[in-house]
Amino acid sequence: MGNSKNTVKIIKKGRHIGAQVEGVDISKSIDQSAFKIIEEAFVENEVLFFRNQQITSDQQIKFAENFGKLSIHPFSPNSEKIPELIIFDNDGVCNYCNNYKKKYQDFNKEDEKKQFLKGAEIAYENILVSFAKGEKAKLKDLLTKDVFTNFEQAIDLRVKEKIKSELTFIGVKESSVEKFEKIKNDLIATVKIVCEIISVKKDKDDKVIEGNPDKIKTVTDYWKFTKNASNKNPNWFLAEIISK
Repeated sequence: MGNSKNTVKIIKKGRHIGAQVEGVDISKSIDQSAFKIIEEAFVENEVLFFRNQQITSDQQIKFAENFGKLSIHPFSPNSEKIPELIIFDNDGVCNYCNNYKKKYQDFNKEDEKKQFLKGAEIAYENILVSFAKGEKAKLKDLLTKDVFTNFEQAIDLRVKEKIKSELTFIGVKESSVEKFEKIKNDLIATVKIVCEIISVKKDKDDKVIEGNPDKIKTVTDYWKFTKNASNKNPNWFLAEIISK
């Protein structure tokens, strides 16, 4: 199987989303002209299928790095050896989800809180930074549909008004689970996060119109994260930003 642009074939699988990539062996190096076709197909179709690939975890990581710097998803089940890899189980028995259902029952235990808060802090930073950069694709994986719509509209307005947002995330000073509840099948965790950031907005002439680029400010946020307990997808999503 070759890995040049002449061998790559993109076959649409759905009316609105999904395409299959053929003529590529992702266990081997891919030249830039071939990868450009794959990248454009990913942008257009959002989901790509590479059938019958025999690859190692290291080879998967190497292929994924073609798209850019890899990050660790804050809530998905990750590989212990390679945390950038997300584990999916399609054998009909979701052991990971079963384990997490038990964790939800024991959520008041300190170890469970610490593990959840670690993921919440990573998600918090990713959301703030992605929003400042206008990275809608990254936000879509971390927000509920309603919250994503609000973020998307704010980004589009910023672009329309030619306002540039710059944010430097210094770090989280403290975090805590303020409330944890189960409403029907929805699990909801209200998290308090105190962080330090440098945030400014600039106009089209690069003039600062909000914030101070030389000043670190402390921000306190209350965010609600949610997930469906009956869903095999272990991801939590930002559902609400509480004003206090």
